[in-house]
Amino acid sequence: MPTIARDAARRAALLLIAISLTAVAAPTPRHAFGQQIKVAQAGTDERNAGVQKSEPGGPDKGGSASFVETIKRDWLGLVDFAEAHDKAFVVIGTAFTAVFTVILACTMLFLWFATRRLARGTADTARRQLRAYVVIESGGVTNATVNNSPGFRVSIKLKNSGLTPAYSLTTWIMPPEILPLDALPFTPPRPLSERAGASIIGPGSDAWIHWFAQFGPDDVTEIKARNRAIFIWGGVNYTDAFKVARFFTFKIRVTGQEGTGGWGLSPHPLGYDAN
Repeated sequence: MPTIARDAARRAALLLIAISLTAVAAPTPRHAFGQQIKVAQAGTDERNAGVQKSEPGGPDKGGSASFVETIKRDWLGLVDFAEAHDKAFVVIGTAFTAVFTVILACTMLFLWFATRRLARGTADTARRQLRAYVVIESGGVTNATVNNSPGFRVSIKLKNSGLTPAYSLTTWIMPPEILPLDALPFTPPRPLSERAGASIIGPGSDAWIHWFAQFGPDDVTEIKARNRAIFIWGGVNYTDAFKVARFFTFKIRVTGQEGTGGWGLSPHPLGYDAN
């Protein structure tokens, strides 16, 4: 009995593999598929009968036949189910493949956009870290004699704090005015034609802007009392290493008691501007 059962199970497994490979390699009509199963099944029955006849000692034919019949019944049920739902299997498999393909395509597209954004972000970060930054580093307003009269001198120190040169750099400043604190005298930048020649400022290098002006009769007293202020505005234009035009403008209001040697620079409430 054990030998017959093992042989029957082995032959059934081989038969299943053979039929599956045949169906995948060359699909056949439903009736032909059923005929192939019947022929294969008949061959299996003949081989089982031969094994039973040659088994010495008179094997238990009832038990062996019962096991084989169970295998045959289960196998035929599986075949009938497959033949009845073959189109459904094809549709389900096709749909699954299509959904998987769409998901895969969306995933690849998402990865492409993410990689592209990352590359752009890295390039932008590198430019921000490397480009020129020209801003005010220091400066002040000091007392001076202008045309033999009391006056003041405006000094503004600009510095390139970036890692690459600032090209085609020009600076400008408008004549300072002494006005009440709430005044807004700021005018547009001085035209390029009225500025000095362009220059290049390397990383860590400086550029200076100077202007001299006279005080009126009561200007110093009114400035110290915070009734008036010295309004100063100007800026710088340049091109960075990546061929991008840059600018920096400043609006300054100086008032109150002077310190040692003059007044420091205080931004106006409108502040500075740059790109």
